[in-house]
Amino acid sequence: MKKFTTLALAGLVATSVFGQQPTKPTRVATPEQISAAASNVKNKMLLQDDAPGAIVKSNTLPTAPTPTANGKISAVNPVTIGSASNVFTCLRGEQNQVYVNNDLGAVGFIHRNNASIYGGTSGGLRYDISIDGGMTWGIDIGELNPTQTLPSRYPNATFHNEEPNTNPLMAHVVTNSPTLGTPTWDGHFNGYSSIATATGTAPTTRMEHYQFATTGTLLPGGLTERVPGEFWAVDVDYVGGTVNGPFSLFKGVVSNGDITWSNAGTLTPAHDLVYDGTVWLAGGPNIEFSPVDPNIGWMGWLGDLAGGATEAFAPCFSKTTDGGATWSTPVEMDLTTVPWMVDTLQSLWVDTTGNPASDGIPSTAFDMDLTVDANGNPHMAVVIGTHGAGQAYSFASGLAKFMGDVYSPDGGATWDVAYISPVLTFRTPAFGATATTVTMDNQPQISRSEDGEYVFFAWADTDTALVTGNQNGIGIGESDNLAPNLRIAGMNVNTWEQTYPELVTDGDLLWEGRALWPSLAPVCLTGTAGCYKLPIVIAAMGGSNEPIDPATFWYFGNDAEICVSNMCDPGSMELGWSSFAFTGATVPCLVGVDNNVESNVVLGNAFPNPTNGASVITFELPAVSNVTMDLVNVYGQQVAVLANGEFAAGNHRVDVSTDKLASGVYFYSLRTNGQVISKKLVVSK
Repeated sequence: MKKFTTLALAGLVATSVFGQQPTKPTRVATPEQISAAASNVKNKMLLQDDAPGAIVKSNTLPTAPTPTANGKISAVNPVTIGSASNVFTCLRGEQNQVYVNNDLGAVGFIHRNNASIYGGTSGGLRYDISIDGGMTWGIDIGELNPTQTLPSRYPNATFHNEEPNTNPLMAHVVTNSPTLGTPTWDGHFNGYSSIATATGTAPTTRMEHYQFATTGTLLPGGLTERVPGEFWAVDVDYVGGTVNGPFSLFKGVVSNGDITWSNAGTLTPAHDLVYDGTVWLAGGPNIEFSPVDPNIGWMGWLGDLAGGATEAFAPCFSKTTDGGATWSTPVEMDLTTVPWMVDTLQSLWVDTTGNPASDGIPSTAFDMDLTVDANGNPHMAVVIGTHGAGQAYSFASGLAKFMGDVYSPDGGATWDVAYISPVLTFRTPAFGATATTVTMDNQPQISRSEDGEYVFFAWADTDTALVTGNQNGIGIGESDNLAPNLRIAGMNVNTWEQTYPELVTDGDLLWEGRALWPSLAPVCLTGTAGCYKLPIVIAAMGGSNEPIDPATFWYFGNDAEICVSNMCDPGSMELGWSSFAFTGATVPCLVGVDNNVESNVVLGNAFPNPTNGASVITFELPAVSNVTMDLVNVYGQQVAVLANGEFAAGNHRVDVSTDKLASGVYFYSLRTNGQVISKKLVVSK
């Protein structure tokens, strides 16, 4: 697999041999901005919706854009599904709320009750279901827990279908949810319900169980079916208001029309306690099993194990090869061992004077999601950057960051990171002026095809320059995810081909900037002609943007589609912001040096490269041709035009001055006769 050296800070001002500059120069972040943007979060606990207090306090999200003369037209057509009394039902990345069964053509989404419509309390659970692949829906079916011995929060659900049944109305919904006692989290609700499709109705059968109240459970995640009729979930122990360290595994077995859950043991990672004697856990745990060999499974989380990077969050994993009976000693993936990250990122985490704005230690952000591919290998979707200089367990959101796929290609013997997309912003300011407030990060989500050959990614991000008009920079200087849009991408785990990131909600009159808490099913829907639909649900709050007010949910799975035909060799891709594609558009793969055998157009390697001054680029044409060559950073900002016009057949030379370029990675691309050849230029000062 070819590695990417593709991260560069936005905000570089350059002059080429033609003396041209970008029309809207930007700047790098100042140390003060880095300090203000750095997010120092410990054990990001979710507040119960009826409790006073706040996580963070700041501005509300923007209202929906109004039509203007900019030519925007509706880009997506999501389906409205159910609703809940408030948005405190879908705020966790490792929570499996959307679920799919391809054999049945069924998609489901579980959420809490909307008491203003159906009465009762917000602690009831209801589901929405489609039996035609997401086109039409029955909504708010339930309640699934009518006795409400304890009210439910943040539910997980999935289908249980006994083969060879192909009738979705003969399948069942398995539910696993944390419950809220007095004064805090108090065990799990476990349910097993028949399927109904009429809006507002109750299932014919509902099995309702309350368990594990004395286990120290908190917020279970990763509900998954290992083999037909056997389900797993994982939770973090919660004692005395703090995370205690061990993870509890739960196993449910279906028999005689009901499900029986048991505690299947604990895993106790050796977390690093040196900083202050407590466990630092950013996200997870999550759990998933191989679609080919269900004896292989993985747990993943974001934490800090003893012996790992100092006071920084990192991806952590544990593996089973016997169907969950035993689990391996947890390992921490050392991000500093990834060559392109060491070569590129550390030189970019600097302030305007070239001094370090970070201690150079890579760190993950605070959310993750996990899947396992057809080869039994884990994939973790997570945003990667660095923490602020001298700030333990923080994330410097004003510095370069990206959506990464942390994976092992060989069952855990070695580890690597695939570069999926630049990430421009990180966290919304909190919204909710009069009630409990809440923030949203990028909400990374991961899914796979049913056979595990493809993995898919979804996340929320703001293009600050294009959406808000703020020209302080893309991802630099303006680090708030104020107007989140839905992004998706895909990868083939056998060839390592991947798609350019697709922009799903951008350009839509209603949904641009309003993709809140995208939730993606662990398995996607198999479409036609080599395409896959990503079952994604997005939350929408009331007009006041108060999380305590009734929330509605929208299904975007008919708009979020990835086709195998759009996948490219990563070595030929320019993963810059300008290369993002609106859903439905096809971005051609760039022609890399290995793909250029028959073109007779030759783009030479820059020399010297790396350079700290001048560099020479050559190209050769077989005939008279119109040529454009420009220099861009990874976010697609044009730094300079190196050549533009008609050139004769033969060899040509371009002299590039890098005196005004900041250190970092750039791409020079030659475009002629419908071909694009792109190569890398590294500036090192």
